[in-house]
Amino acid sequence: GGRTLLDQGHRIPAADAANKGRIYIIKRTAAASPASEISIVQISANGQNISGRATIDIDEPYFSVTLISMGTTWEVLSRSATNF
Repeated sequence: GGRTLLDQGHRIPAADAANKGRIYIIKRTAAASPASEISIVQISANGQNISGRATIDIDEPYFSVTLISMGTTWEVLSRSATNF
């Protein structure tokens, strides 16, 4: 349980045996304002793939991605957009 924030590089931990079954829900909370703020959140898994991709991008406000560690890889469980 608990709340974990991603590091500045938006990296999730390695999908190893210690993290097997761990679920992350990553949500972009607002539009970039001012324009100098980050407009795309890019998530990586320390050199491992996430559902076969090196990175997952979240470029829409209030969009979320749910990931699960399978023990050796990360998989996307869902992608969604909400207005809250």
